[in-house]
Amino acid sequence: MTLLETIADEDILLEAWKRTYAGKSDDVREHSEGFDKESLADFKENDIENIKQISLELSTGIYTLSPLSGFEKEKKNGNFRLITAPTVRDRIVHASILAMIQQYYPEIRNKSSYCLPRSKEKSERVNFIDAFRMINSHIKNGNTYVFESDIESFFDKIVKKRLLRSVLTSLPDKSIDHLIKDIVYYEVGNLSRFTKINFTYPFVV
Repeated sequence: MTLLETIADEDILLEAWKRTYAGKSDDVREHSEGFDKESLADFKENDIENIKQISLELSTGIYTLSPLSGFEKEKKNGNFRLITAPTVRDRIVHASILAMIQQYYPEIRNKSSYCLPRSKEKSERVNFIDAFRMINSHIKNGNTYVFESDIESFFDKIVKKRLLRSVLTSLPDKSIDHLIKDIVYYEVGNLSRFTKINFTYPFVV
């Protein structure tokens, strides 16, 4: 079974949808619209049929990712950050892809990172527990200060061609290469309305 056949499976997509919908407030579910103006709440009204349609389009090779919908968020320094949101349908496809491909990448083990990628045997909860254990260990050793830092315009500086090459060459087949390329080289559908605003880097939610 190819990766495309796997992510197009209705059960896989349904699980991806449940993860996408879970943990969101009612307000987010009502107003989490993408470029197609469909919110999580809208999708929920007919979710089983919607999942079947996504599965069919993926299976037949006609599914295409939609442009992202952008909106501005003001920062403390007066600049604006461009936040971009995929459609609900694309979020489900994203989640389905992630669930399938993360097994092909080594787990990060550097004693300071407790995030993706995760192995099937290591849950998100365990990662959090490991992080708390490490913090507790530092405190017991007398390390009571936290240094916080950030990389300026990090997403602008990612070399996408190199990232894409690294991701795609680790996969067992090329059946979802086109989808991953479209995710990496995304387009913001309403970007023209923000051209006069001083933005920092774009961030995909």
